[in-house]
Amino acid sequence: MSESTPKPKRIGFLRPARLTNGYTAATRFAAHHAGRIDGMDAFTPVPFASHAEVIAAQARGDIDFGVIAIENTLDGIIVECVKDLERLFEGNQTRRTWVVWEELLPIQHFLMTQSGTLDGVEAIRSHHSAVRQCSKVLQRLKDHLNIRVEQAESTGAATVEAANDPTIGAIASREALDVYSDRLRAVDLAVLERDHQLGLEQTERLSDYANGFTRFWILGDERHLKELGTAKLNGAEHTLNKTCFLFNLPNETGTLHEALGIIRQQNIFLSIIYPFPRVERDFEYMFFVEVEGHIHDEAVRAVLEGINATYPQRPDSPPSCVWLGSFPNTELLKQHPEHQRAFRDRYYPKEMKWGD
Repeated sequence: MSESTPKPKRIGFLRPARLTNGYTAATRFAAHHAGRIDGMDAFTPVPFASHAEVIAAQARGDIDFGVIAIENTLDGIIVECVKDLERLFEGNQTRRTWVVWEELLPIQHFLMTQSGTLDGVEAIRSHHSAVRQCSKVLQRLKDHLNIRVEQAESTGAATVEAANDPTIGAIASREALDVYSDRLRAVDLAVLERDHQLGLEQTERLSDYANGFTRFWILGDERHLKELGTAKLNGAEHTLNKTCFLFNLPNETGTLHEALGIIRQQNIFLSIIYPFPRVERDFEYMFFVEVEGHIHDEAVRAVLEGINATYPQRPDSPPSCVWLGSFPNTELLKQHPEHQRAFRDRYYPKEMKWGD
């Protein structure tokens, strides 16, 4: 590589490459970042065994960007990711990470085996989230066909196992099925119901519910934050950004009420508040909070400063209000297709295929 050639950016995600939704989210972000559909060519892919490893690697500077799943509409907030982010603020950390972008992917699961049937299949494997999201069909397969359901490191890891073992079936994404199209075939639920009389409620999809999305956060350095401006939605002006905080409040009467009052005083829309336990203190909780707006907005900045002024940082504890990042409000954009189209036209290559 010549001195004039830019060094490829490193992007981390849950392994294996090309087989997980985290990789799909990475390719979308790469297209946005590079301004072209094959933007992943400008990156060095770095697969990791866990989201915790992705978070730690980005905070250390081992990778430029990291992709983690933070929420899906069927299971809710992915608490282990929030906890791993929170750990960055414990003690005297020299580096941290910011949430700089967000990708929203539809949840679409496929059951795949080498034969495209369940003949000879002894176990179906997948990531624990996918197993939960497909629980109704899987329960029928356990009850009627005596097939085991087992957890795998990721949907991609399950795909690799199924491709190498005819007794294993996998639940994974369309992208994983495409990668292994020469070795794996999708199981047709309608044919499965016809042949085995399983009593399935429906055969159009594998997942329990028709609608489902996963939010993926892109972690990076503060310089990668972007402000997306505003749009008129339902007659009112809304920011297209969202900001995430962690509340680490004293375990005292009224502290959460007062913190929420500071948000109310700034007339900011609170979209999520989610408690998660403090591991080092039994029955005490921190709160994952998302609000409309960007940290550069005066009102959002006032929330951060107001809570930290009201509750000064305690020894050996993160600040009372930790700013995690500011990023696109993908849920709000999804509710308004015309603005979602405008957002995609502005920030992604025109030939991008979305699949939702």
